[in-house]
Amino acid sequence: MPRLRNLRTGVAVTVRDGHPAITGPGWEAADVASQPNDGYSSMTVDELKDEIRTRNDDGRDEADRLLLSGSKADLVASLDADD
Repeated sequence: MPRLRNLRTGVAVTVRDGHPAITGPGWEAADVASQPNDGYSSMTVDELKDEIRTRNDDGRDEADRLLLSGSKADLVASLDADD
């Protein structure tokens, strides 16, 4: 699966096959080996929730959806576990 990196936050995200890629200024292809997953802590809660919504909108079963509630640390942990 392709990875993209946000140039502002440094966060790398996985784009699942068949899901429209994040495009536009501020995104570039990410080298999986060189991108740590600790960049989520630099994101705002709204950005974290947007990332979770993007992943949840990818046709996940209800049981596999990431929660949008909790503290920022909970959201970061959820995204890290999903990577």
